[in-house]
Amino acid sequence: MAEKSRTVEVRLKRIEFTTKGAGGSRARTEHSLACTLHWPKAGTQAKTYARIVEMDGMARDYGEGDWIDAVLFRDTLQPPTAVTFQLSVPLASEAVSKAVGAILKAAFAAAGDVAASLSPTKAAGKVAAAPFDAWASTMTNRSAAVLGQATLPLDDALLSAGGERAVPLRATREITRSVPGSGRSAAPRTRRVAAKGDEVARLVLEIVPR
Repeated sequence: MAEKSRTVEVRLKRIEFTTKGAGGSRARTEHSLACTLHWPKAGTQAKTYARIVEMDGMARDYGEGDWIDAVLFRDTLQPPTAVTFQLSVPLASEAVSKAVGAILKAAFAAAGDVAASLSPTKAAGKVAAAPFDAWASTMTNRSAAVLGQATLPLDDALLSAGGERAVPLRATREITRSVPGSGRSAAPRTRRVAAKGDEVARLVLEIVPR
């Protein structure tokens, strides 16, 4: 028997990076964070919310006055379900512009019947396209756009009681970067930044029943 539907808001309390990927640990960066709900209710296979995360360093805390920047989604869910978080590497200006466009497209898709025409496939149900689809074509390899990923199960107990959850995001591939070789004629060397499965970032979430 299906559980009772629960309305819940999920927002960021803190985001921290172990690494920002091959580009190093630049202070000011922008990232795309996609949240995909899996079978949030009968007849809907998936729904994706996305936003841009602005960083000024390797960690950011969100206070009471940061709601507009912190909220990831508010939805009515039918447990059991789950949400997958996918965080991008730092985005270039052109990629940020494309990601913002995809987020607006996702917002319209989630709002009404236009979802079917905007979704990647009709078989996916009412799905808003993840922002990576909009700018992955600018990358050499689509997977290189993704810094880390994690899935959080959402059962009735969590959705009804709420609370905080720490979610480690792990690299879906080996992340490397080129470093200059020693000597004037030495070729650049490749250095591993993170192995597949390493924690690259961590989200601290606040789950608020509504």
